[in-house]
Amino acid sequence: MPRFCNACGTRNEDDAAFCDDCGAPLRRPTAAPAPAPAPATAPAPAAPPIAAQTRSARRVPRAALWGGVGAVGLALVVGLGAWAWTALRHGPPNAAEQQAVAERWLQGQQDRLLRGTCLSNFPYRQSTVSVAGWNSDTKAWLDALVAGGVYQANGNDAYGNWLYAHGPEAQRHIRRGQLCLANAVKLSQTALKSPSAQEQALLDRVPDGRRFAQITVTYAWDTLPAFATQPPVADEWPSAMKNTTAEVLLFRDDERGWREATASDERRLNEQVAALDAPARGNTQAQAGGGFDLGAWFSRLFSFGSGPDRVAEQFMRSVAEGNVEAAVAHLHPAQRSQATDAKIGMAIAMKTQERGTTAPSIDRIETEVERQTEESATVRVVVHYANGRNDRDRMQLRRHDGHWYVWMN
Repeated sequence: MPRFCNACGTRNEDDAAFCDDCGAPLRRPTAAPAPAPAPATAPAPAAPPIAAQTRSARRVPRAALWGGVGAVGLALVVGLGAWAWTALRHGPPNAAEQQAVAERWLQGQQDRLLRGTCLSNFPYRQSTVSVAGWNSDTKAWLDALVAGGVYQANGNDAYGNWLYAHGPEAQRHIRRGQLCLANAVKLSQTALKSPSAQEQALLDRVPDGRRFAQITVTYAWDTLPAFATQPPVADEWPSAMKNTTAEVLLFRDDERGWREATASDERRLNEQVAALDAPARGNTQAQAGGGFDLGAWFSRLFSFGSGPDRVAEQFMRSVAEGNVEAAVAHLHPAQRSQATDAKIGMAIAMKTQERGTTAPSIDRIETEVERQTEESATVRVVVHYANGRNDRDRMQLRRHDGHWYVWMN
């Protein structure tokens, strides 16, 4: 006979002890008292079948069943979420992280990048100038700047010379005696540079290899004046102004996430590479016949696409800190030899002796590209030390296999 739950009204089997729907205990109907049997003839009551005794005890309420399933599902969701968070946190930088680092990099490099848009082809520092009547090229140049408000034309003097004076836009575009074409820079896009399978395999061997990544940052000059985009000024853009991409090395910090790698980060990576350098060189030479330098390979990996000013800065920092191996890694491959290593070591020793037995810490390094072609560049470098001393140098760099290297004269 079916039994109905007093709590929810669900129909259950007659031998059910709990409701299949809500799990409430089911009450058995009260039977009428039977007349007392004769003592001598009353048979012993038969035991109920074992299946009947255990079937209701084995039945699991549906609510309890779904509660267990829910707990297991919740555990799976939490576990998958933790795995996904770990994968995202320890994976390469995503688009938002790349953009955040690139924005900070642009903000820190803005002054240097804007200096690369300045021209020194005329004595712009002089507020009034005169141009000989026969000098048509200079007149055409200044007339273009007159159109942009940088200069204003004041006619001719008694000798037929053209007279010019600073205009209302001179203060905005003439800085440090140079004509600066751009006043602001903005981010265009970023792209993650993925290493090849061979490069990734080598990175995996370095303890902090997966903490580094490299992105290509593309930027643009914001609010360029019209005169800078038209001849003859547009034909004289500095080479640094034509190249609007840069390679930025990133480091994954446990607390701050992805950020631009510092010199300390790169130095730690170089130390880890140095620990693998000797055995890696021996194994690879045995397989390929020699010529492989893991330290040089890492130097190329984390500096490809870097401008000559960046390479010059890294070289001078290595020299100033007495790091011969790091300095040699930035030399042109055609100049690398044991003699070159010894020469750089002697130069570092001499500089250290000049500054005293204890080399002061570096405050900052300023670089400026003075001349650049497709294959060579000249970079002016000023190293500022914490004790107030400055080291100035003018360096030559050459491009080899798509990378910039220091060329020692």
